[in-house]
Amino acid sequence: MNAIWVFRGLEPAAAIERLGQLGIIDPSLPVVRPRPNESNRFTPYSVTINAVLMQFVVAWFDAESSRVPCRHDQLLVSLENFSRGCFRPDAVREDFVAAHNHYTLSFVHDKRLYTVRFWNEGDYYNTGAVFQGVNRALRDVGCREQFMDLPVSQAQMASYLFADPKAADLAADELLLLLRKKGAPLERAIDELVGGVA
Repeated sequence: MNAIWVFRGLEPAAAIERLGQLGIIDPSLPVVRPRPNESNRFTPYSVTINAVLMQFVVAWFDAESSRVPCRHDQLLVSLENFSRGCFRPDAVREDFVAAHNHYTLSFVHDKRLYTVRFWNEGDYYNTGAVFQGVNRALRDVGCREQFMDLPVSQAQMASYLFADPKAADLAADELLLLLRKKGAPLERAIDELVGGVA
């Protein structure tokens, strides 16, 4: 990824500024940057990704809970920390019915009850079901931002960005960051780098 950034002339300062303009990060908060003597340890891409991670808008966790039941209720409650105060669940409850091999997760958000039912996936969180319920609650209160699944390189890690989907798509297209929507901007950039058709 760093080679593509260098090829395209992308710089962390400009990328971080653009992420602020898109509302993905809060430009009023300080951005952690490497000290001059550490700059050779960080790529421009990693500096930019770290700026996003340090703003607590990415929920990053081990998708394997190492226990059954998985405690999706605790995962759901933790998402308040990554939602800039938009998601505030109350009365969160998880019921696991081992005989039927399914969960029921319920919570109240903005005085409305939400119930999500899903199959047991062993000691792995059913992240799709949890985030589907959370995003429904966010849409119902008019929140533009949603939790979106991010590609991660570690197989059992899960990572979700809290941002406006349109802004995240622009960041993916312009900076090759975060989401990979249809049209595969990363693949186009690799073709461009190796001399293929862009």
